[in-house]
Amino acid sequence: MARSIVLTALLAVFGAMPVWAARVPSCEAQALQAEKAAGIPTYLLAAITRTETGHTRRGRGFGAWPWTLNIKGKGYYYESREEAIAAFRDAIAQGLTSIDVGCMQLNYRWHGQAFSSIEDMFDPVSNAAYAAQFLTSLKDRHGSWEEAVKRYHSSTDALGTKYLARVEKSYEAFTKEGLPAAEIMVASAAPPESAAPRVLVRSGDLLGYVGKMQLPKGNLPTMPQSGHKAIPPKAYDFSAPASGVEDAATRLASLKAAFGVAN
Repeated sequence: MARSIVLTALLAVFGAMPVWAARVPSCEAQALQAEKAAGIPTYLLAAITRTETGHTRRGRGFGAWPWTLNIKGKGYYYESREEAIAAFRDAIAQGLTSIDVGCMQLNYRWHGQAFSSIEDMFDPVSNAAYAAQFLTSLKDRHGSWEEAVKRYHSSTDALGTKYLARVEKSYEAFTKEGLPAAEIMVASAAPPESAAPRVLVRSGDLLGYVGKMQLPKGNLPTMPQSGHKAIPPKAYDFSAPASGVEDAATRLASLKAAFGVAN
């Protein structure tokens, strides 16, 4: 009986998840393409974008985020490009110009003139391509990639040295994870909220937050624990239908098998 309750609850959750899912360009994937084109060591630019904008978001774990601004030394992570652009324009209206923008956190005051518009500056492809050129110019000027990374962040040696250590940690993680997917899936900005406690549920490629299941004491399923994790390197097939009779049937069969429920 308990297994049937668990199966029903999980299937209901998994059926609802696609409604809440959102696709977002991967800063890491765009950085990898840009660094390859520019002859930058593999994973170096990707490590920089994760260092610059990495944080944990519901539905995908820890990773870089394209809709990021740094205003007056504080990072802001927006749900969409439109929200980020609106916040940028509001800051400009207040007379602020030293604003770091997008995947690679390019400073608008010093680099904004290289882009045709703020929309272009936020574009992960344009943002990463320009950052690759900038990092390469720093390497040519200062003689090594280590010095280039330090000066990407600051011309102050002490600050640059601390930043390099952070980038090196991200770099080491990439050498273990491998290539990131071109897009990431996250929970959308506005799923229905509930007062119930929330737990993290995983099943294969499915990841999302759900209300805690109200099952009889002693029958709660054991949920995997999740800390700060980098975006999985697996390439997901986002073209596959996220819902439908055939998907529900496949999901049901898989869950029945996992919980030992007879057909």
